[in-house]
Amino acid sequence: MYEFTREKNMSLHMDGARLFNAHVATNIPLSYYAKFVDSLSVCFAKGLGAPFGSMLMGKKEVINKARIYRKQLGAGFHQIGMYAAAALYALKNHIPRLLTDHLLTKKLAIMLSKIKGINIDPSAVETNMIFFNVSNFNVNSFEFVDRCKEKGLLLFPWLPDTVRIVVSRNVNDKDIYDAADIIESVCKELTRGIVYVS
Repeated sequence: MYEFTREKNMSLHMDGARLFNAHVATNIPLSYYAKFVDSLSVCFAKGLGAPFGSMLMGKKEVINKARIYRKQLGAGFHQIGMYAAAALYALKNHIPRLLTDHLLTKKLAIMLSKIKGINIDPSAVETNMIFFNVSNFNVNSFEFVDRCKEKGLLLFPWLPDTVRIVVSRNVNDKDIYDAADIIESVCKELTRGIVYVS
C-alpha cells in the first residue's frame, strides 16, 4: 500500500487505534509502523486505559490542516491538561500490561474453542480480540449478545452473525473463567435440538 501511494502521489494514513497492541504482539517497533505512512493516529483509551483521547501525528503541514478541521468540527476542549496527564500516564505505564491482556485473551479463546458449536482457532488470536460466528445456534449476533448481557457479560455484535470479544486492562483471570462459563451456558440454552455444521 505504501509503494502504491508513493507511485500515485497519494497520502497514506494509519488509524492506529490498536497500534500498541500490534506492537506488543509482534515486537515491531512503533517507529517502524510510522515509517510507512504520512500520518498516524493512536488512541490512549483503547487498550491503554486512559479516560479518552487520541493523538494525530504527521508532518507540520498535515497537523496544521488537521487543527483547522478540528476547530471547524468543534473538537476543541477546554482544560485539557487533566486528560492529557492521564493519557501520558497510560502511555508511560500501561503498554507492558497489554501482554497480560493478550495472554488472557488467548486463554479465553482456548476455552471457547472447546464449546460445541463455536469454531475458534486459538492460534489465530494474536492480540486482545476474539471473533466468533454464532450461526450454528440459529440466532444473530444481537440476540446472542443480549442473552450474554442478561447473565452479566457484555460483548459486541460485530456483524449480523459474528460476535467480538475485547479483553482490556480491567479484566482479570477470574473474569475470563466467568466469561467462558456464561458463553457456554448461553450456547447450551441455544443448542437444544440443533444439528451442528462444522
